[in-house]
Amino acid sequence: MSFGYAFLSIETGSMEPTIMIDDVVIIHKVDADDYQVGDVVAFWMSENDTIPTVHRIIERNGDIIKTKGDNPINDQDPEHNVNDIIGKEVITIPKLRKVVDFLRKPVGIITIFICGFILIEVPSLISRLIHRNDEDEPEAE
Repeated sequence: MSFGYAFLSIETGSMEPTIMIDDVVIIHKVDADDYQVGDVVAFWMSENDTIPTVHRIIERNGDIIKTKGDNPINDQDPEHNVNDIIGKEVITIPKLRKVVDFLRKPVGIITIFICGFILIEVPSLISRLIHRNDEDEPEAE
């Protein structure tokens, strides 16, 4: 986490249709008391997990929470301690993982350079053309 925020790439359909595969969820660590029923949170399902689970809090009793994915076929998760939560959803960016995967490939890197060139050079070219046209016009008498 950087500055209390983290980006998580969604790899399963457990939160569909709310959050889809290849969406990126930005989470933020908040105080344990701020996690409420209805919040989408990321947490460790077990101590050995390397990828966090993203589900919705469906019940809270003190420091014990129950979570479930929004996909109707999902079963309720086992109970967890609120301290197992990594963070709460701030925003979900649809399909961002696909964009990032594309930009990591050679064709994506070339695309970045071409777009950068266009963004830097096109305004300059337009400006020069406008000034050239201004110089070419005869002055009215």
